[in-house]
Amino acid sequence: TDGKVNVGHDIKLASGKSVLNSDSKSIGSLVKIASGTFSSVGSLTVSDVFTTDYRHYQISIEYVGANGSVGGSANIDEFRMTNSGTNYTTANYHWGQYIMRFATDNEYENRGVDAQYWRLNGYGTSSGNQHFHTIQMMNPAHTARTQFTAHSILDEVDQEHFIMQGGTLSATTAFDGFSINVQGSGDMTGSYSVYGVN
Repeated sequence: TDGKVNVGHDIKLASGKSVLNSDSKSIGSLVKIASGTFSSVGSLTVSDVFTTDYRHYQISIEYVGANGSVGGSANIDEFRMTNSGTNYTTANYHWGQYIMRFATDNEYENRGVDAQYWRLNGYGTSSGNQHFHTIQMMNPAHTARTQFTAHSILDEVDQEHFIMQGGTLSATTAFDGFSINVQGSGDMTGSYSVYGVN
């Protein structure tokens, strides 16, 4: 009644459900599955990271782009699912993006249906652009529709963008990995981590 909560115990709601306190062992946690680095590559493939042990995965990727091609589709990163290192390229990818530019009052929307990849972000046209993605993925290794949401920062040399994006596959294929491919002549250098979410 005095507004204080005993943080040493879970809070029991009237519905019978519990709100877990910060000391509870049942609170969801990240289990690191794989991590690595890459340097001056046009594509990255990460294999054997998705199993039916988890339905929910988190992927963190950061990289710096170099030698980005100017204009058109050369500014796109293609995000695909893989099996045994082979890209799944059937036109079952559906995706959408909302992009907000910091420096000016510009907002953009992009979307695709029945595509051969998800668009992860605009690659940017200048050497030295920095990218950071946090991707939440559901069902990659299950025979169910794989879905993802992501928040990204694209820190271009002269512009900065915040990107919200998501996508789904219309097929129920199970996968063990993913890939990122720079569409065009650019390359990237950075690191990644993959986590299972309890």
